[in-house]
Amino acid sequence: TIDIASVIVNEEYRHKGIFTNLLSNIENKFNKISIYVESILNDDFKQWLIKRGYKNIYVGEVTTNCLILERK
Repeated sequence: TIDIASVIVNEEYRHKGIFTNLLSNIENKFNKISIYVESILNDDFKQWLIKRGYKNIYVGEVTTNCLILERK
């Protein structure tokens, strides 16, 4: 599993594809390894990851602020 715990992009560089390119490279290069994104604080970002195929992680019946892209 690849665990992405923290990513900070300075405001002037946001919405320029930096993280998208990074994540795409990781997803493509390591296409058989699950990717875990933790501590998601921005709901728009969370929804963007869900559109990419990431799934909510549950503790019991409660969702966490973490997502996973499961691979086999």
